[in-house]
Amino acid sequence: MLDVTSVAQLDKLLSANGSKLTVIDFHATWCGPCHAIAPKYAELAKEFTGVQFLKCDVYVNAALYAAIVPMTNQRSVRSDAAGDVSRKYSVAAMPTFIFIKNGQKVDQVRGANPSALEATIRKHAGAGSGAFSGKGQTLGGDSAPADGTPEVSAGLDPQMTLLLGLLGLYGLYRLFNKA
Repeated sequence: MLDVTSVAQLDKLLSANGSKLTVIDFHATWCGPCHAIAPKYAELAKEFTGVQFLKCDVYVNAALYAAIVPMTNQRSVRSDAAGDVSRKYSVAAMPTFIFIKNGQKVDQVRGANPSALEATIRKHAGAGSGAFSGKGQTLGGDSAPADGTPEVSAGLDPQMTLLLGLLGLYGLYRLFNKA
């Protein structure tokens, strides 16, 4: 996953990617929600190998940063290193995910919403994105259900059954031993 630092670099990456989907994660080092969704973004990058995943670290200016974060660590204040890229796509909140196809913005997701991020990638990635799209097989060798929904066991998980049984026995013990 590459870090984008300029519009010139981004333009080269987009032209090399052709008509495939590109997703850019606009984030900031001081942004908690950005850190929270980062593992999901990395997971999606591994799943959708036909999609180009990029990151763009957007720093705020020193005055705004000082207003947000107490100035205990002056070394962490930087200038807007990728401001031209964030301005090109009018990024005003972080995280923001911009979706680009054929050099044009086709969609965006604002905020750390993993389900919306994944749904938007699936919507625009199309066939051949590298994600598994076949019907698949179960371990027993049978085909997956035709409608694509996984089979769900009617019973409880064995560990849950054991836990509930033990709780019931403990309740009975307490009920009959109130001496």
